Amino acid sequence: MMSKRFNRSGSGAAGVEFALVLPLLVILAFGAVEMGRMLWHHEVITKGVRNGVRYLTRVPVTCTAVGSGGTFSSADTDAAINLVKTGTTVSGTPILEAYDSATFDIEVDCVDAAGAGLSMGTYMPIVRMTAEVPYSDFFIGMIGLDDATFTVTHEELNVGE
Repeated sequence: MMSKRFNRSGSGAAGVEFALVLPLLVILAFGAVEMGRMLWHHEVITKGVRNGVRYLTRVPVTCTAVGSGGTFSSADTDAAINLVKTGTTVSGTPILEAYDSATFDIEVDCVDAAGAGLSMGTYMPIVRMTAEVPYSDFFIGMIGLDDATFTVTHEELNVGE
């Protein structure tokens, strides 16, 4: 008699279904939050690199020959990297903790201005900055994935002062 009543009763079915689906829902929720954090970090890095290059496009650069690399003063490159890391040209607290182990590469490519149809002088310096910023988070490590590295590059024409 008791077994017939147990077979017809569905009062615990919803609880069992919820218990089976809950881990999947939790993983999906944490995954969505983690994806949002990753996109936010990438956007912060992209905007920072863009601002650093824009700073360097207003600073005088030395170009000696077409195809050669131009140079900035070390104070100007330090100011540009600080602008990426802190939002100001002076040292301060980094916007992202990952900037402590990030690498920055600044290059200047001197292109023939006349060959490009421009009358802005002999050389046209193109400024390029590349940032490699590691990304790691608790949830990524918890599910067994390796840390990611964001590589962001931006380049613009140097117009000087």
